[in-house]
Amino acid sequence: MIQNHIEKEFIGIIGNRPIYKIVRANSAKLPFKVTSRTLIIGDGLNAPLLIVKDALKAMYHYILEAPIFNFNGLDSPGYLGFTDKEILTYIVFNHDPKGHFIYHNYTQQHKSSLKQMCKSNLLEKPFSEMNVFDFNTWLHIHIGAFVWFYCKDITDFITFSSYDYFVENYLENVTMPNTAKNVIGIPENIDSLQGLEVEHKKKIRFSTFDSPDDEFFMNELIAGNHWDLDNVYDYFKERKN
Repeated sequence: MIQNHIEKEFIGIIGNRPIYKIVRANSAKLPFKVTSRTLIIGDGLNAPLLIVKDALKAMYHYILEAPIFNFNGLDSPGYLGFTDKEILTYIVFNHDPKGHFIYHNYTQQHKSSLKQMCKSNLLEKPFSEMNVFDFNTWLHIHIGAFVWFYCKDITDFITFSSYDYFVENYLENVTMPNTAKNVIGIPENIDSLQGLEVEHKKKIRFSTFDSPDDEFFMNELIAGNHWDLDNVYDYFKERKN
């Protein structure tokens, strides 16, 4: 089973499904790519695994759609000639044309069940067919909001924190309302997990691998390269799928 090759940490829930971040994984045994920014929705037992390819990209998607980030008034081109909004747009929409998710072993019935769960009163602000976004876009944005409010560590690039960057450059003296309530972070409202078979303290032990991110970031750190959003653009550009 794929679960035997992934060490994960329980970090939240959406509806009745757990959300995990990857701690370690045996990449040779997996049919899909994972990094330290990969998230998994579902336990693979009660529901198949929904892979969120890149938590940072999801957070950028949320930032693009949240009106409180004032790009029009504050954004300006960096040394590559791109504005921050242009860089975010590239990373979110153009870097990987295959989409934001991997529906691993999902049937059409599984997809319908996930969508129905997201339309139910298990969520504070359920998805509606009248929403301006399609379902995948809506889900990705809400995962991004969850990452913004609960997963700051996932957004760190050793010497560069995307979270801090956008707080300092686009939210100065502005209160950010928590719009991530569809996805509940741990330990907030942990009682919502009653009846869900999740042992979030039990970790799977197996041989580990070095994240492909780690060597790149460490080389940049040793080289003394200063990190800003242009560097993040370069990182994604070099690793275009």
